[in-house]
Amino acid sequence: MAGPHETHVACAAALDAVDDHRVDLVPGGRDHQESTRRAVHAATESGDIVLVHDPTRAFTPPETVRAVVEAVRDGAVAAVPVEPVTDTVKVVDTTGDVRCTSDRDLLRRAQSPRGFTADFLRHADIADALALVNLDVRTVPGHPHGMRVSTAFERTVAEAVFSDLVGEEQT
Repeated sequence: MAGPHETHVACAAALDAVDDHRVDLVPGGRDHQESTRRAVHAATESGDIVLVHDPTRAFTPPETVRAVVEAVRDGAVAAVPVEPVTDTVKVVDTTGDVRCTSDRDLLRRAQSPRGFTADFLRHADIADALALVNLDVRTVPGHPHGMRVSTAFERTVAEAVFSDLVGEEQT
């Protein structure tokens, strides 16, 4: 696991709670690509798995992470949690005029972490791999708590979710 320098201590403490010798914390780089390269470099065993997690998705449940790892362990080169799109999605042209409606039955919102075999990432274009472009990617069920939290509205929703989670733990 590669994480930003400023959160290295917090990440290390969280990983101590996992108590799994197969998980290593690697100092992250200036962006996802450099952090991924560092994680791949640290992955020395055949069959090692690299997870790339977006820190704006801080409430991703452990079962989602496990599902990604299991998909890669079961033979997927890459895996990503997804959730169905429930909104109507319109495709517009450069002037903003609607050209068509996308079939939401075929659309999914990608979440995090993205999982890969280290062997695959050693030979891949990291930018394409992180964008999940030009490769077969297995999807696993995501979770509403795996939402991105970067806007004021999303922070308000996340605070409500976190408050509910803390309340459940105390009862």
